[in-house]
Amino acid sequence: SLRTGIMAGATCPIEVMKRVIEQMHMAEVQIAYGMTETSPVTHFVAAQRQNWTKYGSVGAVVAGMDAKLIDTETGREVADGERGELCVRGPNVMAGYFNNDEATRRTIDEDGWLHTGDVAVVDAEGDFTIVDRVKELIKYKGYQVPPAELEALLLGHDAIADAAVIPVPDEEAG
Repeated sequence: SLRTGIMAGATCPIEVMKRVIEQMHMAEVQIAYGMTETSPVTHFVAAQRQNWTKYGSVGAVVAGMDAKLIDTETGREVADGERGELCVRGPNVMAGYFNNDEATRRTIDEDGWLHTGDVAVVDAEGDFTIVDRVKELIKYKGYQVPPAELEALLLGHDAIADAAVIPVPDEEAG
């Protein structure tokens, strides 16, 4: 009897999402992205977007919000299709953390952009896909390696049921 579902809260592996849709015989799935600091949503895939095939995408930024992706090293805005930290700005973004000015300054910059800590890409249609977390990036010989990408590769193998990739300090590689 379940016809509509909303997926939110954490990145859901594409294969798991497809399996839920198929096994539950759902007519439509709505996908939401946000955080407590954004009361609560910044991106949404509405049910009206029939034949949605961008599994893993959180859709377009909601009305009244602005979003951009910035290079985690330089702070400069990145081009469509490139990875960058997702920053959002709008009326539903919190004013700051209660009694914690330092945490507020680390999260919201002087122009009012809230730095989510999520790494995303945006396509030409304006749909965003969360691909990793800034704090979880593994630095290896100067490269930034997203654990989620390695996990997805591992999960694509028939002999692997689940995977978690974590950094391990290495004297030579970093």
